[in-house]
This record gives sequence, structure tokens and C-alpha cells, in this order.
Amino acid sequence: MADDSPSRFLLLLPPAPSPPSLQELKQAFGETILQVLQEVATASPESTKAAILEIAVACPILANPGNASRGQLYDETQIVLAGVYKLVCIIAAANDINVEDADGVDYAFGDESAAGEALVKAFVAAKGSSETISRLQSGSIAQPRSNTAAEQAEPSTAQHSSTPRDKLHYDVAVGGTFDHLHIGHKLLLTMTLFLPEKRSSELATAIVGITGDQLLVNKKHASVLESWQDRQKAVEDFCDGLLSYEPTSASTSKQITQRSDTGPNGKAVDIQYSSGLIVKCTEIQDPFGPTITEESISALIISAETRSGGKAVNDKRREKGWHELEVFEVDVLDADEGGAVKEGFESKLSSTAIREKLARKQGAKV
Repeated sequence: MADDSPSRFLLLLPPAPSPPSLQELKQAFGETILQVLQEVATASPESTKAAILEIAVACPILANPGNASRGQLYDETQIVLAGVYKLVCIIAAANDINVEDADGVDYAFGDESAAGEALVKAFVAAKGSSETISRLQSGSIAQPRSNTAAEQAEPSTAQHSSTPRDKLHYDVAVGGTFDHLHIGHKLLLTMTLFLPEKRSSELATAIVGITGDQLLVNKKHASVLESWQDRQKAVEDFCDGLLSYEPTSASTSKQITQRSDTGPNGKAVDIQYSSGLIVKCTEIQDPFGPTITEESISALIISAETRSGGKAVNDKRREKGWHELEVFEVDVLDADEGGAVKEGFESKLSSTAIREKLARKQGAKV
């Protein structure tokens, strides 16, 4: 490729089986995902950038939500999405397919009916692509059952609310280093972008707190840690894939504003999408970030092993006399097919493990 652009692939999956247990997901999607991952992996050496695989999963509950809020739909959606992400991790690990860095994993996907062909064309048209489409024929897909995902799925590592999530959330937040963006980050960001409700009066916001460089100097393998600018751009690029359905050349696809104000959380890149959502990538210099400087935030998205961080944020907000944030969790992803996740769980996909691998490549002492 003359411009060194990464190869791009698209996989469209039908509704997940119900319950979306790992066993059921593997039976339904495993053969197809393996076939596509192997094809994507062969394209990666053609560019210095990792080949990109976009996976779209049909979710009937989102197509016909009725009067349900995003908060009420969150848990069931997260279970399905986390299950598919975990299946990708397991299949990649079992078949030695790199899905972690720039050495790892022109459109390729399966369509097996007239309806599938129409869906493919509509999706590509919506994404503004003019590229020629090649196809991979996938295996058979198991038929979904009638049970709801939340009722019958195997235990999730994420805690689900025992009370109805009736509140509408317009301003939500998530935080992290987002170094060497991996699948765990992508699940976290996807569910963060999922949660805000659309409103006509003003834009909804998703604040992504990205740890500043100064706080990371003592991180393991800091020599291969990405800069704040690179981490912010990786978050932005991933959000583009979820929120921008116009050609990249279109002037209306997104509007970017850079801020460099004095005071806490003053450095930020605000990205306004035509879908009605602003993603605010904010540099944070403490464990709390905008959650204790912006009272309007009403929800916090965390991963299951960082529950203590969510509690600490709400303790601080109570001290200020502010309302507590409703906390939503995502599962911890790994390539293990079983076992519960504890606070501080280390055997998971992590930026540290990716940096260690990169440091070894560079001959650094690890």
C-alpha cells in the first residue's frame, strides 16, 4: 500500500444466542471469527499499522427498545458485547493471533443471503466507503433461543444493579491511561459511548479522562509508554469508528476543539459528532479528574477490578454535597475460559503486558 494505510475488514454478526454464554457464543460465532481473524492477520504485515477488523453485532433489544432508557439496556448489552470480545481474545490466544499491537491484526466479510447482501451494502454506504468489497463465506450460525441474555447468561464479572436504572444520563465519564489501546479499553469506551441519552436541547457528553504523562513516569516499561497526544488520538480514532458514519472527507463528520485552560482538567480535545454527542478527551492529573470538578456528570463507567475507584469518587462528591454518580461496570477481559475476577486482578489484558512485549523487542531490560 503506497500510503501505508491499514487494511480494513468488516464482520457482521447476527443476534447473539440467548443465553450469550461463552459456550453458546463459541458454537454460534467461533468458526467465523477464527476464519476472519486468520484472514486479517495475513494483512497486517502489509502495513506498519495493525489491520483493522470492525465487528458489528445485531442487537434486537436496541432496535426495538420501547421506552427503555440506555441505563436500563446497559447490562444486557454489556453482557453480549463483553462475551463477543472475550471470545475474540480466547480464539486469538489459542491460535497465536496477535490482537495487541501494531504487528497484529480490502474489506472482507460473509454474506449468505439477499438480505445479508443488502445489509452489507447499506453498512458500507453509511460508513462512506468507496472501496471494492471482497468476501469471506462463514460457517453456519446457531439459532438464538428465546431466553433474555440478562436472565440466562453465565455469571459476569461486572456487578449489575439490583435496583431499576430509571435515571436518564446525559453526561457520563470514564477514566484510564488508555496506553496501547487494547480490547479491554475498547469495551470500556464502547459502553461509555453507549450510555448517554440523546436530547434536543443540548448535546450529550462523554468525558474520557486520560492520565497525564507526569503521572506515568514510574510505570513499568515507561520507555515504550505512549505520549498523552498519542493515547488521545487512539481514543479519538476508536470513537470515530463507532460514532462517525460519514466519509472522512465530509466537513460535518466531526468538529474538534482543543482547550488548554489553566487549572485542573484544563487540557482537553473536544470532539463533537453529528450524532449529537461530544467526546471530551481530558488530561487528568489526579485519580478523580472531572468527576469532582463537574457536578453535571451523573454516571461513571468502570471495569470490574476498579470498584474501589468508583467508591472513592462518590466519597469525594458526597464531601462536596453533590449527588453520587451511578456506577456502571464492564467485564474484565482475558483469554481464560473460566474463573471469577477479584479486585486488583492481574491476569488480564493489560497495557503493562503490551509494554513488556514491546520492551523485549527493543532489547530493553524487563
